[in-house]
This record gives sequence, C-alpha cells and structure tokens, in this order.
Amino acid sequence: MATEPTAPEPPPLAPPRSRVWRAGEGLLLGALFGLAGSHLGITQGLEHSILIPAVLGAVVALTRARPAVWAAAAVVLIGFFIVGYTPLARVLVAGLEIRDDLGSAPAVVVLSSSVHKDGSLTSHAQERIVQGYLILGKGYAPRLVLTRGSPPAGSWVDSVAAQMSALGLHMPIEVVGPVRNTHDEALAVAKFAREKGWDHVILVTHPWHMRRAKAVFERAGLHVLCSPCVEGRCDLRAMDDPGDRLGAFRYWLHEAVGYRVYKWRGWV
Repeated sequence: MATEPTAPEPPPLAPPRSRVWRAGEGLLLGALFGLAGSHLGITQGLEHSILIPAVLGAVVALTRARPAVWAAAAVVLIGFFIVGYTPLARVLVAGLEIRDDLGSAPAVVVLSSSVHKDGSLTSHAQERIVQGYLILGKGYAPRLVLTRGSPPAGSWVDSVAAQMSALGLHMPIEVVGPVRNTHDEALAVAKFAREKGWDHVILVTHPWHMRRAKAVFERAGLHVLCSPCVEGRCDLRAMDDPGDRLGAFRYWLHEAVGYRVYKWRGWV
C-alpha cells in the first residue's frame, strides 16, 4: 500500500543567540546604509535617517531577505567612495550653474530660502540676499523682489528690510507669494512682472539651483539674467576634498530629480 508523501518540515528556527547576532548585524549594516546614504543625499528627508535604516536592517536580517541588507549596504558604501574620492561630482555639477553678463533690469528677484523661527536668516538665505544687495549696490536694478513662503514658513522680509537699511540700500522691496516651490515663485513673479510691464529681471539663487530656476521662469514667460550667489557649504569649483564632492553630489541629485519632476509636470 502506497504511503502519501509527507509535507516537508519547515526549516528549524535559528537559535536565539544566532538571531540576536543576525539582528545586530542588520542593525549595523542598516546604520551604515543610513550614514553613507545621508552623505550621498539618498536618505535626506527621513527624520533620524540613521535610526530608521538601522531598525529596518535589523528586521530584514531576521528574514530570508538578509542578503539584501548586505547588498544595499555594499552598494551605498561603494557609491560613497566613488563620489567622495573621484572627479565624478565635478563632472555632474558642471552643467548646473548658469551665469550671465549683467545689464540693467527693472528688478532683481531673489528666490526665497528657509528662515529661523525668529525670522532671522539662515546661511542659505543670507548667501542669496547678499548677492541681491551687490546687484542693487552696483546699480543694475532699482528694486528688490522677494518671494514669500507659504505658512508655516516664516517671512524673511523684515530681516531683509532691516539689513538693507543698515547698509544704506534705500530701494523699494516688492513681495510676491505665498509660494511653495520654484514653480510657484516663477508664476507669481511672472504675473507681477506682466502687471508692471517688465520683460526681464535679474534672478538670484544658488548656482546648483540656477538651471532649473531659469528654465521654469522662462517657461512662465519671463526672461531672466542669471546671477548665482556664493555657495558657502562646499567649494563647487575646486572640490579638493571628499566633503566638497559629497556636498556637490547631494545638490546635483536634488536638482536632477527636481528637474525631471518639473519636466514630467510640464513646468520646464
């Protein structure tokens, strides 16, 4: 009499000690992924960006997908060394900066950046507005146009007005908005320019952001002369050390993704 085939027995569970070891291994690999990924810009936006990948790595390491934890950590670590220790970042960011020869314009437009809770300017905002002051001081434009972020973002208008007064720049400040992104800024400024009869303005933003900003402003119907500000966090020209190369790569990645999203939406 034939016997029925028996179902295969499930694989035995790993001993508790082995499971603790695997969880610890996944925790360390996940933390490595988060740390290297944050330097590359691929885990930015995640609160506690190292903790989250570390916990996920520990959980996944206890499953059959454990090799994926090793693979992910290896890939991001290899990427970290390629970006930090080769000329790749220099090549990638080369096409982002646009700088025009300046002539007179009805206004200089400085794109908004984040501000502190008390309304004082962050380093990013200060870098942009200083370039605006230089353009005003050299007589290229008779007025400043600022964009105002949507709530709960703070306003930088009062801080800018106070700085201009202290510097002896007694030009009018026009404010448009509220805006949420560069596309909103372009639409708001272009509308304001049409109402004033302007056909062009001088545009100030960071050098790594200028390509996308110029494209979206001109898609909105406003010609711009590009005058990028100084980038204070990394040396985009020399890139002599890994920190500068990694910083430049983060900017490139942000703009590469942003440009493709804008193109998909028909904004550039």
